Amino acid sequence: MNLPSGSDGLTTIAALIQQVNAALLQPPQVAVVPAVPAATSYTYVVVAKTLGNNLPTSVSITTGAASLTVSAANTINWSNAAASAGTDPVGLVYDVYRTVGGANQGKIASNILATQNPIMSLVDFGLPGDGTTAPAFNSSGVSTSAVSSTAALTGAITQGGGTVILTGTAIQALTLAAPVAGSPNSGGMDGVRLTITSTTAFAHTITTPTAKLNGLHLATFPSTLLGNSVELVAFNGVWYTVALIGVVIS
Repeated sequence: MNLPSGSDGLTTIAALIQQVNAALLQPPQVAVVPAVPAATSYTYVVVAKTLGNNLPTSVSITTGAASLTVSAANTINWSNAAASAGTDPVGLVYDVYRTVGGANQGKIASNILATQNPIMSLVDFGLPGDGTTAPAFNSSGVSTSAVSSTAALTGAITQGGGTVILTGTAIQALTLAAPVAGSPNSGGMDGVRLTITSTTAFAHTITTPTAKLNGLHLATFPSTLLGNSVELVAFNGVWYTVALIGVVIS
């Protein structure tokens, strides 16, 4: 390439260098969206064991979880047959059966006494089933095929600089490697800036190796607000905070 000589040539070269530096200092924006765990299909059948044809109706799941635990459970609600029929609930009992992913797990609760309340409920936090098949009489059921896990979505932030956008619809538990010490001219990352912003209101966490984030290792986003962010700068193998909005370092 032929460049102008003299001062014009120096001006052109300086402009080219400035363009290259600008490109190097503007890493592409990256959205971190870890894959959501596969949904689990649950089917619940509620059986009214007495009172003839007074069936439980409007069976529904109000809270869903793919992996059942005490802190992540399915709540099954159903209309109380006795209340809807204006019948004395004394003697009315319900059984609840569960199928997961098409596999029958049998009865998970038996002889639930009816009350005067119009709505009955059962919290399933992984109740053991007895393997029996739900009877066809006096029963009403609900099936859901889109119950997704509320557990943390995991992944690694691999962006060496620029902006990372957290868009997870559940808590994201992410990791961030320590920056490489040294000047960028020699393969290091000193001076590189990384901004991490959340577009969702979840308690996302960013974990670095020990003492690699302001001498600590954990950044936690608030669970009640969106738009929070942390801006980091790399120096000598450690990430340091330049700006914090809502994020707590610990």
